[in-house]
Amino acid sequence: MQVFTKLFSSSLHANFPYTKEKQLMENDLWKFYEGKRRSDDAKVGIFISTCNEATENAFKIWKTLKHPFILDFKQGLNIDRQIYISTELVVPLTFSVASSLKAAEKKLAIFQIAEAISFLNEECNLYHMNHLMKYSAYMTQSNECRLGGFEFSGSNEYLFNDCSSLFNSAKIAKPPECSSFKRIRNDLKKIDSYTLGVFIFELFNETDYYYGCSPGKVPYECLPGGYFDDFFISTSKQMESFIVVSDREVFLRSLSEKIEQIPINYLSFKTVIPIILHVLKFGNTDGPVMDILSLLFNSNDRSVRIDLLKNIEVFAEKLDPKIINNKIYKMMASGFSDCVPSVRENTMIASLLLTSKLSEKTLNDDLISNVFKLLSDEQPGIRTNAIIAIGKLCPILSQTSRKKYFVDALILGLQDTFKAARESTLKVMSDSIEIIKRQQGHFTEPKAQSQKLAYNEPMLVPISSPKTVKSNLKDDSKNGWENLDLDLEKWGKW
Repeated sequence: MQVFTKLFSSSLHANFPYTKEKQLMENDLWKFYEGKRRSDDAKVGIFISTCNEATENAFKIWKTLKHPFILDFKQGLNIDRQIYISTELVVPLTFSVASSLKAAEKKLAIFQIAEAISFLNEECNLYHMNHLMKYSAYMTQSNECRLGGFEFSGSNEYLFNDCSSLFNSAKIAKPPECSSFKRIRNDLKKIDSYTLGVFIFELFNETDYYYGCSPGKVPYECLPGGYFDDFFISTSKQMESFIVVSDREVFLRSLSEKIEQIPINYLSFKTVIPIILHVLKFGNTDGPVMDILSLLFNSNDRSVRIDLLKNIEVFAEKLDPKIINNKIYKMMASGFSDCVPSVRENTMIASLLLTSKLSEKTLNDDLISNVFKLLSDEQPGIRTNAIIAIGKLCPILSQTSRKKYFVDALILGLQDTFKAARESTLKVMSDSIEIIKRQQGHFTEPKAQSQKLAYNEPMLVPISSPKTVKSNLKDDSKNGWENLDLDLEKWGKW
């Protein structure tokens, strides 16, 4: 019974395709909820109110406004004396939320609210005329500020005077010279300028403003001007118009150099990932992230591919196996034969991080073959890593693939002229002894012992010039003998 009660209590009007969840705010006019769109469970904010002059005025004006810093009006319904409005998901900017904001985020909030009010005044010939901190300012996931609260917006004297009693804040926000509304009815910008000043005070002091109080914690930089002339504000401006920025390369380079100056929430939800994905999809932000990753792995820019390969562990667990096998790995595999050594090496290392999601066919036919080829690479470091990689792949390969590649890989490793490669081979052999024992019919006991002993012999004497043999003999021989003794002990028990 409780399930049905909860179901019906969360549903709204049949013509409003959203459901409400947790309540985030309630005041004299609105109840504000976190909600979901029924079709795809997308998170939204939902305002609900009983019809009156103020809320009907807000509904009428709000749905006509489109601006980056105005709370996005997605869908609305005015029916049966009830008003429903869905918006982007935000939280009210309360004093407690303000206390958690960094100085740079507060600066951005002031800038965005000022821009939104300027848009209303200059472009729309509208006046906001409402308290900002308590009823009109909202914060997104990226800690950006959005302007709402259009109940008193417009230039209608009757609406303003008649509805102001619903909000004490409307009285608080009036400037001192506004004891009579008629005195400034031809210059309503003064009200919005005053409420912006009150907003700045309350944002920094986290307490209600009263006439005559000192600036408190408001930064002195706000007074002489140039407060918004900094890297973070400049970045936020350019991000909003990133598609048309003339020199994106210079902008992104400057962003990477000063990225520590940008708050983490802004980076996560607004800056780097969303905007770059937007550009790569040529303006279509609805494309899935996996498609974007596929484009990046197929990029002609090697630095992009190397950065992806180096950081693949960050997102490897979130990748879908079908996407990996059908798209991403096929594009990654080209790196095994790239002419740049760092691409070859990072491709091999990154591939090992994807083994849990690779299909058996990809693992046993393609990956092991590509890694095996790197045993003949011109770079000794890559050859060494390749033998280590084969040792890691050995337990998860099929018996057929182990018979085909593993023994030959060990032989190549033991014959390598690079000391570290030979030592790594012996270590792999020691760690893989149990697997070697299972290679019935291909690597039988007598043959295994004879072959292994035969190819361990070169390890006991370093492959080097006569002048350096004496100096290297001690260390290299010691490593060879230790591994050989260990292996003989294991093989003797077998």
